[in-house]
Amino acid sequence: MFEHLVSQHHVLGKPKKKRVRFYGSLLLLAGFILLSASNIGQGPQSAALGERDVIKGVQVDVYNQAAKGTNQLTDQTPRAMVFDFIIKTNKKQISLDALGITVNGLEDLDLLGDINLYHGDTQLGQVSKIVDNQLYFEINNYNLNQGKNNFYLSWDNINNELLEKTIEFAIVEATDIFVSYQNIFFMPDGEFPISSKKLNIIDTGELSSYNNLVNNKFLAVANQNQKLADFSLATMGESIKLEEISIAIEDALDAEGSFNLLNNKKVIAQSYIKNNNLSFKLIEPVIVKNNSDLSLQLQARLPIGEYKFSLVNAQGKGFVSGGTIVLDNNLALSEVVFLPSLAQFTSQSSITKLGDSWNALSTINVANLGLAAINIHKLSWSVEEFGVDVQNLELWINDQLYDADLNIDDNKVTATFWQEPLLLGDADLDIVLLAKTKILSEDSRLQINLLTDKETMLEENSDNNLLWSINDQMYNSYLLPNLPLAPVILE
Repeated sequence: MFEHLVSQHHVLGKPKKKRVRFYGSLLLLAGFILLSASNIGQGPQSAALGERDVIKGVQVDVYNQAAKGTNQLTDQTPRAMVFDFIIKTNKKQISLDALGITVNGLEDLDLLGDINLYHGDTQLGQVSKIVDNQLYFEINNYNLNQGKNNFYLSWDNINNELLEKTIEFAIVEATDIFVSYQNIFFMPDGEFPISSKKLNIIDTGELSSYNNLVNNKFLAVANQNQKLADFSLATMGESIKLEEISIAIEDALDAEGSFNLLNNKKVIAQSYIKNNNLSFKLIEPVIVKNNSDLSLQLQARLPIGEYKFSLVNAQGKGFVSGGTIVLDNNLALSEVVFLPSLAQFTSQSSITKLGDSWNALSTINVANLGLAAINIHKLSWSVEEFGVDVQNLELWINDQLYDADLNIDDNKVTATFWQEPLLLGDADLDIVLLAKTKILSEDSRLQINLLTDKETMLEENSDNNLLWSINDQMYNSYLLPNLPLAPVILE
């Protein structure tokens, strides 16, 4: 595609651009090919016989990081780096002489405006001409450093006529880039095409949201500071100076006090309920960076009750467009049930050795997260046996044998405490399920799981795996924190 390689200063001024139609460019190409055919080949090895000794051992490679996905730019972006690539050399005195960049997705390349080529911080010049769908940079004898040379295209003042266009820049083949060594021209090696990410031109940036909670329905202790929601705001197109966030609350008639909005454990805004809504005005400027996420948490102390939280608005000013950018989606954040207290179960064992005697099948600690006393009425375990005979079971509470009703039905063990419930007050409970076993084979194995409930309280107590109560109000294990526990394996 190059008509000539003429020596001149490597930093060009602002040459007048030309639109050269395809058929006219054929004459330029033909002239260049006739002049250069004797000394241009694919790589140093294809140079003329007399020149091979000169460029023997010269290696030039062109590459970039794999470019996938799409970046968004606004039509107000003053400058954007749109394509980067590396030219790697193994010797000094290697020069870059000419470069052609193909533009996909656009018919009239004159709409691009100012496209500049940079080597590091050095501007090498602007587009000298447009040949069909290619931007031609006539660089001529620009000396490359030995090693990696980082190049990029800068796009200044994006034309608003390009809105909704998706554009890609690429070095399509080796003939689009020419280098020289001691005035002998050749083409570098590389895995072509070498492309930029696709660039989508938009009017303003976009602001969206997503939930960080895996389970957004949970229990919490009343009148204690609790995390109520955890979500992120994400931008595309431009950075946004966040100004306001609104969160709606259902069933908040009895809720009082302040709500805190946090980022990186720092309070960035406070609000009070007004008309079932929280309106947060930020204490200090918070920036949602382009193509990045901002993680936010909502915290408060709430009385006993059920609450639903939804993100209904977030907005800020675009850094580039200067326009107000509003959240494009409402987001259900959480459903939280506040109770006077909660029982928290943790396992004290995971994999232990199975012996031909008494074995601890399950060792569980139970803590009270609130101030109200809790009664535990039922616990259940699944016990899967492989080459083991379970001959007897015992339940120990806080290092003492406990007279509990232990029932075995198939592979399920149930402990019930209807006459005298297990009282969980300020002190924790340590619960150990012991089994006397007889090993029947070398590959003997036991696996034990504390059984939990996958839905709210069922009418029949026998259908619930774990039962507890506060002030005679019965609950099962559905939504209790830390559950289910990891299985215990003895082998």
